[in-house]
Amino acid sequence: MRRNPSRAWRIWIGLGLVAITASLTMVFVSCFSHRKPHLSLRKAPAGDSAGLQSASPGQGLNQPHPPAKDDTLTFDPDHPCLNRGQARRAGAVLFRDRIRPDPEQWIHDLNEVMFELKTDCSSEDFLLLVLTAIQMESNVYIDPPVGNANLEQLYSNRLVGFQREHPLQAAALNLSGLDEQLRVKLRKDTRKGKVVTEADLDRYVLTDLRPWLLRTLQDEYHLPEGWASLIVAEAVPDPVRTLGPMQVDVAKAYRNAIKRGEKVASVQEMKEWLLNPETALKRGLKEGVYLLDLTFRVYSAEAERNKAVLWSGADYNAGEFSSRNAAFQQRLSALTGSKLVLDGDLLMYRDGIPDPERSDTESAVEDLLQSRMSAAQIRRDLLLEKEPAFAETRTAKAVCALFQTRRRAPCAPATLPVGAANPTAEEKWGRSLTPANYAYGYVKRFIANRAFYDAASSLDTGQAPVVGALARP
Repeated sequence: MRRNPSRAWRIWIGLGLVAITASLTMVFVSCFSHRKPHLSLRKAPAGDSAGLQSASPGQGLNQPHPPAKDDTLTFDPDHPCLNRGQARRAGAVLFRDRIRPDPEQWIHDLNEVMFELKTDCSSEDFLLLVLTAIQMESNVYIDPPVGNANLEQLYSNRLVGFQREHPLQAAALNLSGLDEQLRVKLRKDTRKGKVVTEADLDRYVLTDLRPWLLRTLQDEYHLPEGWASLIVAEAVPDPVRTLGPMQVDVAKAYRNAIKRGEKVASVQEMKEWLLNPETALKRGLKEGVYLLDLTFRVYSAEAERNKAVLWSGADYNAGEFSSRNAAFQQRLSALTGSKLVLDGDLLMYRDGIPDPERSDTESAVEDLLQSRMSAAQIRRDLLLEKEPAFAETRTAKAVCALFQTRRRAPCAPATLPVGAANPTAEEKWGRSLTPANYAYGYVKRFIANRAFYDAASSLDTGQAPVVGALARP
């Protein structure tokens, strides 16, 4: 078959192989690859204390729920963690003003997860923090809907910034004609309702968008199969990084499962667990509860409840112990005069793995402690920045001691991170969600949940979902 040169010339001007690869990667995929916080922007119905409308300051915070008979009974004897009163009140909080299939399965799996991870089952503050995170992250969906199902609009929104940041690549994308072809496809697929949930998005990219792009590059732009396959692989990577009822990062969930000694073959297998309807709920809860427990245990021992929730909420968005590490950076900046970004990342990272290149924070620590510690010792300590143990390292203690001596002030346990490198300042609903306002959203909802939880008397079962395991004698 004779090839049409008027079509083939586009590839050499527009695609330029690398330019179009970079263009599609940064424009299309970035539309969908962020975390999807579900801060409710709707007008809450009257009495909707599960929304962001908060109870009055302090309301219900120091009023324990009335003792009840079901508080003395174990919810699940095979996994003794929550008692029946906790389970029933948790269900009431989680599903208030929400209709979901199998509500009892959520509490059942949550109880199993908390038992397996050996969390403090008696801590109702932690239980409420978990419930708050589920509401904030997914609005209590196992497979949450995407924030915006208009595929072309998402593409256009990102393209504005891309044109500003990379004008030459954007011009190449436009000249090639691929931009318009992509828009037409996205427009049609939106009308067909191909993408509604995160699982839909994953299937759409893998089984629809990638094959379409491969065919287009071969048939319309006459690229050899090898080149076309390379561009598709690089230009349209996996669009879903966070999944499930607690929006856990798939790669991080894989690393944490390995650290706990679980047998998971790869990141892909973890992703399959989080997408499979039979395993998605429990696996998603397990990875989210693990992350919250890691930080809340530390913060609740050092600060009052609302601050512990505030910092844990920020860390769930920005990364483990980002709030504690931001306070460390704040002390370091005050001691050295360095203008450090208080993002909570002490090292530089590439795909979640520490990079050998020194960060500004690491350089500042070395300058401050050069007479006391070697660079290797400092590096070894900083590698623990995502763990509770970092606070006990020689590096952390030395910086704190110098701060107390020179500044005559105590070392704050944490402070809210700013400008975090992880996707914390995201474009959602036309505004940016910073670590601070995201974390304050956690606190507002936690307060509302706490008030409702305490008010859910065991004698008033009308407010609670009385189903299956939650109501069995």
